[in-house]
Formats: sequence, structure tokens, C-alpha cells
Amino acid sequence: MSDTKSKLEEYRKRKQAEENKEANKNAVWSALTLQPLRRRLTTRINNQENQDPTEVENNLEVSDDAEIVQAEEETVEWTAIDWGILAVKFLVWICLQVVFVKIEFGAIFFLFTGVFLMLTNMGRKKPGEMSAYSVFNPNCEAIHGTVTAQQLMYGPNARPAPAADAT
Repeated sequence: MSDTKSKLEEYRKRKQAEENKEANKNAVWSALTLQPLRRRLTTRINNQENQDPTEVENNLEVSDDAEIVQAEEETVEWTAIDWGILAVKFLVWICLQVVFVKIEFGAIFFLFTGVFLMLTNMGRKKPGEMSAYSVFNPNCEAIHGTVTAQQLMYGPNARPAPAADAT
């Protein structure tokens, strides 16, 4: 029975250590992205402004079926704190670029920054949004010149196609 208790204690210690590690990771990320400052300022701004209930209703559209649907495009205006955070991030990037130039890895840092920015700003396809393929190919037909698996399997210099009737 004591073996089970010791395993339980060990498990609890391990879980507590994992939770502490995750909390520290979140705290560092929050500090790097200036989230506490942003939260504090947005709550202060929200407390100063009394939101009119009609503004909330304007952000929602009511469909014919009386379902409430979120507005398709939400325009988010940047506040002064958002511009300040962007400026701080840009200044940190400039400092890092200078450091990497000094150690002769400036071009590599610049290229990795470009790739990072491209990958993080690609976005996601919204539900119901048409893909680029379906926009330019409305009937979803095979594009001339594409090679299909059947052409590879049963084309010239390949194994013969299976017989239509095996009887």
C-alpha cells in the first residue's frame, strides 16, 4: 500500500512541477508581449466608456431564420498602446539585427525574419470561404497538363490496365 502512496506522491509532485513550468512560461510570454499593460489599459478605457447596448446589436446580424450570426468582417482599430507595442517590438528587432550584423549573421537573421513574418501572417480560411482553386475552377475539373495517379499507373510504359470483365 505504501508503494501506491509513494507513486501517487511522485505523480503529484511531477504534475505540480509541470504546472509551475507552464505558469512560468506563460508569465514570460505575457511579459514579452506586454499583455498585462494592454489588459490594464483596455479595462481602464472600457470602464471610462459606457457601452451603448445598440452598439453590441450593430455588431450582430439577424438572419431570416432568426439566428444570430457574427458579423463577417470585424474591423479592429489600433489604439495608441497597440502602436506603442509595435514600436517596442520593432526597436527590439533593430537591436537584434545590429547584434547579428556584428557577429556576421545579419543576412541570415534578416532572411529568417522574413520567413517568420510570411508564415505567421498567412491567415486561415474561414468556414464557407471559397478556396483559390475553386474560384478559378468553378466546376472542379482537372486542369490540362496535370498528371493523375491513373495516368501514372496505366499510362504508356506502365503495367496494363485491369480487364473490364474478369469472367
